[in-house]
Amino acid sequence: QTSKSPPLKAKGERKEPVFNSSHKEVDDRLDFPLLSTPPRSSTSLAEDLEDAGQALSGLTAAQERKRNTRSGPSSWQTSYTDLWHRFVQRALAFRVRLPSLLGGSKIRWRLALGIILGLLVLLGLYLVITPPRPSGTSTAPAKIEILGGTVISPDKPEPLQIADATFGSFEKHLSEEQDFSHSDDLARINAYRDADRLARLSGPHLLKADEFMRVGALIAPADANAYSEYASVLRIDPDNLAAKNGMGQILSLLIGQIDKHVQTLEFDAARELFSEVETRFPDESQVAENGKSIAAAEVAYREAQKAKENQAKLEAQNLERERERQKQIELLLVRALKALDEERLISPPGDNALTMYRSALDLDPANQRARNGIGNISSFYLQQTREALSINDLDEASRFLEIASSISPDDQDVVNLGQQLKRRQFLETESKRLQEEASSNIALAQNMANEQDQLKLQSGVRAYYAGDYRQAFQYLEPLANRNDPQAQVRVARMLMEGRGVDRDKPKAIAIFGAALAPVQLAASQGQPWAQSDLADYYFDGLVIDKDYRTAAFWYQKAAEQGYAPAQTNLGWLYFNGYDGVAPNRAVAIYWFSEAASQGNQTAANNLRSLGEDVPTSNGG
Repeated sequence: QTSKSPPLKAKGERKEPVFNSSHKEVDDRLDFPLLSTPPRSSTSLAEDLEDAGQALSGLTAAQERKRNTRSGPSSWQTSYTDLWHRFVQRALAFRVRLPSLLGGSKIRWRLALGIILGLLVLLGLYLVITPPRPSGTSTAPAKIEILGGTVISPDKPEPLQIADATFGSFEKHLSEEQDFSHSDDLARINAYRDADRLARLSGPHLLKADEFMRVGALIAPADANAYSEYASVLRIDPDNLAAKNGMGQILSLLIGQIDKHVQTLEFDAARELFSEVETRFPDESQVAENGKSIAAAEVAYREAQKAKENQAKLEAQNLERERERQKQIELLLVRALKALDEERLISPPGDNALTMYRSALDLDPANQRARNGIGNISSFYLQQTREALSINDLDEASRFLEIASSISPDDQDVVNLGQQLKRRQFLETESKRLQEEASSNIALAQNMANEQDQLKLQSGVRAYYAGDYRQAFQYLEPLANRNDPQAQVRVARMLMEGRGVDRDKPKAIAIFGAALAPVQLAASQGQPWAQSDLADYYFDGLVIDKDYRTAAFWYQKAAEQGYAPAQTNLGWLYFNGYDGVAPNRAVAIYWFSEAASQGNQTAANNLRSLGEDVPTSNGG
């Protein structure tokens, strides 16, 4: 009796059979005669599976017909339907015999029902996961291929294996219209299956690698880092692009870290990290280049450090030599000062102040203390020269000047005194010669004597304004006794104030009085020294009434002629103000500067007190 089940409709996707434990549902859909079924052997299930494989073998021909005609139900669907009908018929036959086998025991019924349900579930899984198989004319024994690559042969049956692919993924590919007639269909299916398997295996590792990259765990810790995850992916799928890119990114980051260590001169850390990188990326050319750059940078750094150390040693040696030089200079200066105190200025040879100061200058040409010491020795012998000239001891003056000239040959005072000494020596010689001649030459001798007195007057006045009052008194007193008014005024001033000589006010006033008339006469004749001295008379009020205006008048006359003492005193009047004339600092500084430029020490001291620059003396 034929089955009354409705024909299957051709659809784009397969429908799984629905199992219902209701006997009525089966009886309503299938009208099978209740026939006694002979007992079946234990290989009946394997035979059924073999029949199913033979039924599925016509799938390729059915697909070819579908492609050509585009009509009619699917051949492989029909095969699955026939297989289902056969299974149901046998199940019903087994149900008829079941009561006689089990008897009335409920436990046996339940056990049988469980076995039936288990078989139904296994059959359903088998139908779901088994792909259609093309039909062919081969006479080889039928084989059933199960997803996963395992082949079950009737000759050597093996346990069934369930494919790793998900049902949804398989059903999706079955729903697409594919051409299964080509010879590479199985290869394409296997390739897709392999790609899907690789993706599922690689995915978790890639996710972990991304997470480790975000937190900077590139190669450490050993059990949780991006490198190990990417390496796992590449072991699964050597062509995985994401893993390769990840490895490249890790390499770039590690090389960047190495470069940073090199830039901060952390070469040990750089080499340690490079060793890790070289172990993991042995075939990368940029790793080798990075290793060379580390070595080159370290060599350059070591060389720079060595050069720096050498420079430091050289500087230390120079510093030590400088300290030793300064020590020697200081020792020489101390010995020179001691020689000065013991009046060993130029002798004995090798153990005198001059020799030691010169040795100090050889070590340090800019040493001011040594320069000042030599200048003091030169000044001492110049002073001795002046004193010898003041007492007309020309031989002694010549000896002292020769010493001063050997010490400071370019000193202007040495030059001036040398000229004066030569003239004095000439006059002395000529005076003696003329005195030995006839009386007709007495007038000439007197003129020469007057000239000699004039030279003494100049030396005395120069010493007076230089502050050397003792020497000035020696020059000027003999001239004052011979009624020279210029000498009289200065000798009287020294006696009045006790400069270079004991104070004697009465004698000083007497000399001032004796010199007044000649001074007034010379002032009226335009002599600048006389004009300045007459201004002193009015300023002091010792012999005549004090009158600052008249004093300023005569100071002005002399100052305008370039007379330094008058310029100094006029500056003092303008600085302090006098008789209704307001103080004028600018005018005062002008006259002080004019006097200081001629070597007037009082004017120079006044400028220093006012915080003004002192002009260079031109020797006037």
